[in-house]
Amino acid sequence: MRGLYASAEGMLLQQRRQEAITNNLANLNTPAYKYERTSARTFAEELLWRLGDTTPVVPVGAVAFGVSSEKSIVWNQGPLSETGRPLDLAVNGEGFFVLETGEGLRYSREGTFQLDKEGFLRTQRDDYVLGSNGERIFIGEGEVSISSDGRIIVNGEERGGLAVANPRLEDIRRMGEGMYAVAPGTFVAEAEEFEIKQGFLERSNIDLTGEVTRALEALRAYETNQRMVQAHDSILKMAASRLGSLR
Repeated sequence: MRGLYASAEGMLLQQRRQEAITNNLANLNTPAYKYERTSARTFAEELLWRLGDTTPVVPVGAVAFGVSSEKSIVWNQGPLSETGRPLDLAVNGEGFFVLETGEGLRYSREGTFQLDKEGFLRTQRDDYVLGSNGERIFIGEGEVSISSDGRIIVNGEERGGLAVANPRLEDIRRMGEGMYAVAPGTFVAEAEEFEIKQGFLERSNIDLTGEVTRALEALRAYETNQRMVQAHDSILKMAASRLGSLR
């Protein structure tokens, strides 16, 4: 039965790959989206031993019991696209914008910002963008200029700077809508190797041609495992109907 289960696990793996690829393609035009990759790993192998006819018992060899899948985020930076809007910001290099949300602090590289009625800088979801002092950023009215190191200047007057955090990538969890979080109490360092680009947005890092190619590969691998399941099923039917019959 090992072959049957191994083939079924292979089908599940390819199904998860297709789900990840479909989600990537759906976010092709989402600013700063980081695509997901599904990787396969085998279950722990078990060692077979020959019993009964040898002394001492000798190993026969190892056998694996199919594969499982793991999802991971690919953090390569996407290309920058110029928009000309003064409140569109992109992080060129390491780091994330820091947001104050109803669920706590969140981190994002999506920089489509706007001003609310009171003059505070917010995201499209109305979350506050935080400054380097940990406070909400107040801009008010006037001409806004943001330097490459994140300093905010309004009508020639400096109004503080953007907070650009650099959490460890292995601590980050995707929360949806372009936001990420870390567990409470996790240390988050300030980013150092970055440049703020005003009037630009980071595009998704998805390679369209590569994703379509991987989708076709996953489909072919799924069909191959499906045929293997059918073959094992035929063998089991034959064993039950022929080898199990009394003559």
